[in-house]
Amino acid sequence: MKSSEQFPLEDEVLVDEFEIGTPQAGEQGRSKSDKKVRVVIAFEHRKGKSGRDYARVIQDYGAKSLQPIFDHHIKNDAEVLADGWSGYKPLNEDYPNLKQTLSNQGKNFKMLHIQIRNFKNWLRGVHSYCNKEYLQNYIDEYFFRFNRRNHLG
Repeated sequence: MKSSEQFPLEDEVLVDEFEIGTPQAGEQGRSKSDKKVRVVIAFEHRKGKSGRDYARVIQDYGAKSLQPIFDHHIKNDAEVLADGWSGYKPLNEDYPNLKQTLSNQGKNFKMLHIQIRNFKNWLRGVHSYCNKEYLQNYIDEYFFRFNRRNHLG
């Protein structure tokens, strides 16, 4: 189960990155731990409600790793809001409506962080363990189901 990539996110899109893995002592934020897997998420915000979402495993937080979620899942004219991370700055060329603001410890991206938490809880609750090699498959399944949550049948 995964997206057909035929329907890119539009309107207002929030983008952020997060990590999957056990917290490591002395490592917070965008640490370079080999025990964690980095993920970027794009969240469509429509009229105060959540729309569709997509996420991808990334190698690091650089622009080259962040670019594919934009290219495959976000319309070029969407109003994109990301945190102040410098890895997003080079993407302004292809996404002129990309704006950056400080996360303010997640307060400026409340619905997005709820979605990240929901995904992590689903992963822990349903699967309890996920091999790094298969994490993208789990991500694809979760968002495939999430994006079709209002379709009956």
